[in-house]
Amino acid sequence: MANMIKKSITTAALLATASTLAHNHSGKMFKMEAPTVYGKLNKVYAYTDQEDVHGRKTTDGVTDVSNSESRIGVKGKGEVFHMKTSYKLELGINSTKNDDTNDFRVRVRESVLKLKSKYGKLMFGQTYAVVTKQGRRSDPLQETIAGHQGEDMKLRVENAVADLGFNDRSRADLVGYVSPSLHGFTYSVSQDKGNGFSNKVSDSNYGQETTEHLLRYEREMGNVALDLYTGLQKVNRGKEVDEETMTYGFNIGFNAFTLGFAMSTEEYDSNDNTTADEKERMFAALSYERSNNKYSFTYQTREDSTDSAAQTEYSQMALNWAHKCNKWTTFNLTGVMYEVENKSGLTGATKEAAENEATIVAAGIQLKF
Repeated sequence: MANMIKKSITTAALLATASTLAHNHSGKMFKMEAPTVYGKLNKVYAYTDQEDVHGRKTTDGVTDVSNSESRIGVKGKGEVFHMKTSYKLELGINSTKNDDTNDFRVRVRESVLKLKSKYGKLMFGQTYAVVTKQGRRSDPLQETIAGHQGEDMKLRVENAVADLGFNDRSRADLVGYVSPSLHGFTYSVSQDKGNGFSNKVSDSNYGQETTEHLLRYEREMGNVALDLYTGLQKVNRGKEVDEETMTYGFNIGFNAFTLGFAMSTEEYDSNDNTTADEKERMFAALSYERSNNKYSFTYQTREDSTDSAAQTEYSQMALNWAHKCNKWTTFNLTGVMYEVENKSGLTGATKEAAENEATIVAAGIQLKF
């Protein structure tokens, strides 16, 4: 009983001391600004023509942009222990029923805390991995149906795929670090479990684990802004499967023009050949901004192969005009040509069914607050 009383008194004393210290120093150690509520409504009206191969001409009405769905969130910033902090909690709101099995959805898009000091920036929570984020920085159409994510093309175009110009992994619960800039160079790393549990008992391999590394060089020289980068995405799916994607690219800004280019190779090593062993990707973009108008062109390709034999090649060309009506509203028009070519040796009707040529014209609107 005496020991219990001593422990209780000691615990109470420690709590009182901690409370006093926090009260005396809270003004110095903890600062938090009022949070900001924000949102985006991203809608599109599209017409798709793939009559030459699949005999279809369709108008899908007003739908969400699946590459960059509508959202609402809260964000804020402050200071903790002399480190700058920022946070974001964002919900994705997709009001379009994509098919018979995928109902309307509300989901967490980002839920992240960032801490920044002179030693770099730490990230915790659901957000973009470092190479995935760079791919989105490099695509001027990533908020439209023509973005490299490819989710909108998969919904509209027969035989289309996602992750066309970049290996886009979307968002995951992760821990990440971005180094301070040293003569323009930064190094970033992130690791996640693919939104799964880190040690799930039903998985003998403890779940998929992905690590992304990004080395980036940024420099401004008068009217020229240079952004060079190389990235590695390494996925460990278990002792029998390994997956790596190496990406190299650059973005160059000159006055109102921006030119971007990237190439990547994804290699998949497994005991079976049920999945393509290699995916070669290429992405090119040119954009021009003047006044409240932005004109963009992107071209991207992906070739899947198994045992060094090409299976399928996908290519997409897109033109976009975006007009910023005011700081809240942007209207855009997009034209897309999408082609699927099968190279696996199929012939006749079977080969035709595996291919496609599609043309898409879309009008979109974004409302932000």
